[in-house]
Formats: sequence, C-alpha cells, structure tokens
Amino acid sequence: MNPTHFPQPSCELCGLTFREQEDLHSHMSGHTDFIEVEQKVLDCMNCRKTFLTFDDMDRHNRKVHSLY
Repeated sequence: MNPTHFPQPSCELCGLTFREQEDLHSHMSGHTDFIEVEQKVLDCMNCRKTFLTFDDMDRHNRKVHSLY
C-alpha cells in the first residue's frame, strides 16, 4: 500500500465507499432507520416513513402518494 494513499470514506451500515467525506455524509441521510436522536426528522403525514430533508419527503409525497 502506498504510504500517501488514504482509505476512502465508507458507510458503516452498507459498506459503500466514497471519494470524499462530504459524499459519505450525504449518503448517510438515506439511512433514516439509523439516525441520531438529536437529528431533526420529518414524518410523512400519509404513512410512517421518516426523512432527514424536506426535499426527500417532498419527492416521496409526489411519487408514492401522488400529491402536488
């Protein structure tokens, strides 16, 4: 292994690897079942699914519940 080579950030939940730590952080928002307690959670008013971003919840409502 090259001493200047640093391991790529990887998801501890699913094993995917990323080039940048920022990409891993964005990816982790998809693992809503494993969020930290202090992190804000948005609940779908039509089902029990939770989201970390409004955009994700909005996309879910449009696709799954045909809203908007």
